[in-house]
Amino acid sequence: ISPAPEPRASTAPSGRLKVLTEPVGADVYIGTLRLGSTTPDGLLVELPAGSVAVSVRKAGYLSVERTVTVDPKNDVVLPLTLRANPEH
Repeated sequence: ISPAPEPRASTAPSGRLKVLTEPVGADVYIGTLRLGSTTPDGLLVELPAGSVAVSVRKAGYLSVERTVTVDPKNDVVLPLTLRANPEH
């Protein structure tokens, strides 16, 4: 009798993404999923490896969207400066 196979989810490669924003306190999303808000140290999240679209939103500012490639070997740092929304 062979042992049960290991669950595949635990072997999926993942990497870490650190989002830094100016100003701080911006909400970080992947699709419609809110990951959290940035602090002065940024927001560090673990994501599956590969290409991912990240959007950053803050009231009174234009939202920013970037596509980043998450690498299991290296942390990815995404620094963003938000621009004030002229309509507000």
